[in-house]
Amino acid sequence: MTRLMVLRIIGRQNTRLLARKPENLASTGSRIKCMVELISSYLPELILWGSGLSLVTLAAAVFAVPWVVAHLPVDYFSGPRRHALREQLGLGALMLALLKNVAGGLLVMIGFILLFMPGQGVLMMLVGLLIMNFPGKYRLERLLVAREGVFRALNWLRAKHSLPPFENPRQ
Repeated sequence: MTRLMVLRIIGRQNTRLLARKPENLASTGSRIKCMVELISSYLPELILWGSGLSLVTLAAAVFAVPWVVAHLPVDYFSGPRRHALREQLGLGALMLALLKNVAGGLLVMIGFILLFMPGQGVLMMLVGLLIMNFPGKYRLERLLVAREGVFRALNWLRAKHSLPPFENPRQ
């Protein structure tokens, strides 16, 4: 491992690690020790950013889930197949689908990172998967909503907004 590689890995802020001789950095143990020192030097910033990201995602989930549930049509989960949005909107729907998939993928990646930090990792991954389009997604949604507790919770959220309950997907 050359000095230039170490410089790229750890940046210019941590110059005490750059003072080591390149021969010493060649062994695996030295590389691991160098990376441990690097991570421990940035640990306070990582914890601060991770905590901030966790709070932002929690707030987003608290506000976004009721809003989405309130704006879904009553028969959203009861049809045998979902209505194709692409046929209705054309190119606009294609751009929307691309944007949804990119946003969903980002949320899944953020959720995966939050699994190892304090935060709502599983919830973010679930929200990301529900945003994305993939084969079998509608069946998965119907399977989740068919569970009595989930169905009751969704209808409770709709009742708080004075909206009619969803049609039961099991019927």
